[in-house]
Amino acid sequence: MKRTIIAICVLIVTIQGARAQDTAKAPQTLPRWQWSLAAGVSVPVGKFGSTNIQDSQAAYALAGPIIRFTLGYRIGYHWGISVLLDGQTHATNKKLVDPKLDFADPSARHFYSSNAWRLGTTMVGVFGEWPIGDGETWEWTGGLNVGGAFTAVPESSIWLGTPNSAGPSPATGGPYPYAGGFNPGTKIEFAPGADVQLGLRYLITPAVYVDLKVDFAAERLHIPYQQSSLATMVATDNYYPNGLGNATGSSSQPIWNVNATLGLGFNF
Repeated sequence: MKRTIIAICVLIVTIQGARAQDTAKAPQTLPRWQWSLAAGVSVPVGKFGSTNIQDSQAAYALAGPIIRFTLGYRIGYHWGISVLLDGQTHATNKKLVDPKLDFADPSARHFYSSNAWRLGTTMVGVFGEWPIGDGETWEWTGGLNVGGAFTAVPESSIWLGTPNSAGPSPATGGPYPYAGGFNPGTKIEFAPGADVQLGLRYLITPAVYVDLKVDFAAERLHIPYQQSSLATMVATDNYYPNGLGNATGSSSQPIWNVNATLGLGFNF
């Protein structure tokens, strides 16, 4: 126990010494604050972008736009703390899902319909900046953030048609045949996660810069019912468990994205 306390004290003294040395290197005129606004594309990977109808965690998400705001406060010459806020939208890959459902159940045509995934991310973390050459024009940047995304599972449905129909077939005296509804998107959930960034910065002036960043974000969304794959639902004609009022169990949805953004920032 005594050795542990001594080790912790040594670590604290070492960190404080490094921080003081780092701060001492910084010019007195070095801006402490920075903020940037960026836009780009968010590409789903892993389960989030999967179109495997046999997989209950496949989300069928397509690449979509992302807008990001970042606020940073410099603590040392090369590092600081930051807050990241972004919003992104991902439509679902309906055109690829439909023929897979038809193959799983040749007795009918299937027309998958789903709202888009909409994510609102809030994270805090640390950032780093490493000058290239004299550091007056180019810098490498990096960051590690933790937090998560607010989102809801999109509300989805499958409409049916005859084997040769180009669209859902109207029922006599009623609406189009409706196979089932699932994934109710009415409840917002918080998906905890993390984000790792790497970027290249061009300093237009000491106060204005352009950032090109690539990052990987991973969250995990809690779903308040047990998910079933689309193939299972079509094969069993059982759409009821996924969201018609008395669903049971729970599951989770991995949300992984690779994001590329270009932004304009300011030091002050």
